Order: sequence, then C-alpha cells, then structure tokens
Amino acid sequence: MSKDNSNFGLTSFIMGLVSLTNLFSCFVFSAAVAGFLNINNQEPMYTVVGLLMIIIGFVSIVGLGLGITSLAQKEKRKVFSILGLVTNIPIIMLLIVFWIIGSRS
Repeated sequence: MSKDNSNFGLTSFIMGLVSLTNLFSCFVFSAAVAGFLNINNQEPMYTVVGLLMIIIGFVSIVGLGLGITSLAQKEKRKVFSILGLVTNIPIIMLLIVFWIIGSRS
C-alpha cells in the first residue's frame, strides 16, 4: 500500500513559500523606497510594509501549526510536512528578530 502526501503538510509548505516570496518582496520594496526617495519614518508606505510583515507572520504561524499537525498523522508521507516546517520556522524567527530591532530604534 502506498502512502499519500498529507494535505496539511502540502498546505504548510505552500504557505511557507508564499510567506517567503512576500517577505522578499517587502524587503525589495522597502529598499527601493528608502533608496530612491528621501522619506522619513512616518511615511504611510512603511506602515503598509509593517502590516504586510505582520500578516506574513500570521500566515507562517498557521503554516507551522499545519506542519506540526501533519507530522502527527499516521500513514502519511512526511516530506511536505518537514519542508513546511523548514520554510516557516526561519521566517518566524527572522520576523521576531526584525520586530526586536525595530522596537529598539
């Protein structure tokens, strides 16, 4: 009998990839705005980027929960579960570091 992939694991991995690409696009957008325009920190664009980072954090936390849930499923393949954890955990840790750095400045 062949094992099927866990739907939770696959969803976790997809959420991690979406979070990773959105996080990268937020970095590129922030660097472009800061590099090309002379803007102070009160600009609404930075607020939008901050809100997007918070949304990315929530998506990664949900993806982490789905990855952990899919690891507990018996008779399912664990490949996408582990890939989901590998993509979501570093994103959450990176966002926590950025929030700590941002709160100090």
